[in-house]
Amino acid sequence: MKQRTFGQTVYELRLRHDFSLRELSKASGVSYSHIHQIEKGLAAPSRDTVMAIADAMTEAVPDDLLMLAGYVPRGAVAETPEDAPVFQGSLFAERTAACLQESGASLGALAAATNVEECIWERWLRPASYWVPSQEPAPALMTLYKAARFLGVSPDYLAGYTEEQNSYHPLAPRPKNLRDVLFSDDFVFDHMPLDEDDKERLARMVYVIFDES
Repeated sequence: MKQRTFGQTVYELRLRHDFSLRELSKASGVSYSHIHQIEKGLAAPSRDTVMAIADAMTEAVPDDLLMLAGYVPRGAVAETPEDAPVFQGSLFAERTAACLQESGASLGALAAATNVEECIWERWLRPASYWVPSQEPAPALMTLYKAARFLGVSPDYLAGYTEEQNSYHPLAPRPKNLRDVLFSDDFVFDHMPLDEDDKERLARMVYVIFDES
C-alpha cells in the first residue's frame, strides 16, 4: 500500500476529527487557505505549522507528521551519537539537483518515487544561501534512501556524509536491514522453521523483486 503524503494525511485526520477547513484553522491558528493548499500538495508547511496542525488534532502523531512534511522528528537529534556525521542541507540540495539533472528525470518523478509532495522537494532543493543550519528541514531516512536509489547514488553521498557517489559512512544513521534481521534470529513461516538455506533463498527472492521493480 502506498504511503500517504503529508497533505493527504492532514486531510484524512481532519475528516476523522470532523473538522471543516475553517474549524481546523481556528483550532490550529493556521489560515484555512494555507491548510487547503497543504492538503492539495501545493504548499510546503513550516515546522511550526506542522506542529500547530498536529496539536489541533488529538489523533495526530507529531513526529509522524514532521517526517511526512520533511522535518527531522523532535527526538531524533537527542538519539544521534556524538560522532555521527551531520546532515548537510546545502550539499544535499546541490547534489540531489545535480544527480537529477544528470539522470534526465523530472522533479515530479523524484517526488513520485519518494512519495513526497513536489513542493516539499522544491523547498529541499532551494539554493544553499537559503539554508539556515539551525532550522534545516531534512528528509526522513527512508525518503533519503528512496531518493538515493532513484538517482543511483548512496544516501550518504546525498546527505553530505561522503565525497564519493557510491560510498557509505560507517557511522551514518541506518534503517533496519532486513537481511541482518533475517539472519540474526530464528523464524518460522506458517509454523515451518526456516534454516540458513531457507533464509538465503528468501534473500535472493527479495533481490529479484528489487531488480524487477
